[in-house]
Amino acid sequence: MIAPILAGLVNYALLRWVTGLIWQNDQLTSVLIFFIALVPSYPVYAFLYAFFGGWDDDTLEEVHRAASLAGFMKPLAWLFWAASIVGARISRCTGASRSPTVQRPWPRPRHCRRSGSAWCRN
Repeated sequence: MIAPILAGLVNYALLRWVTGLIWQNDQLTSVLIFFIALVPSYPVYAFLYAFFGGWDDDTLEEVHRAASLAGFMKPLAWLFWAASIVGARISRCTGASRSPTVQRPWPRPRHCRRSGSAWCRN
């Protein structure tokens, strides 16, 4: 699949551009760049991955379920899921329905039962 490669390349280019703006050739900016690449880059990658068609409907449901099960990292997991949803909504590459051979091993999330969202349809 091409989505992870495209998302990685665009994420790298964005990080390279941002770090080029703040780099001062000292230890403090090096630490700042490390933390920018460590945490804020995950939602950006999730958005880009969804935008380039990396998620199908069932996978978005699974990410939603995983975010609700996360422990102390729940805020970051919800941010990852929300970024993925935004990327999938504006993308022309997503919205693929699940394969007829895939069986859903759990009930649909509550938000899917209430909404007619593209990633929640059967």
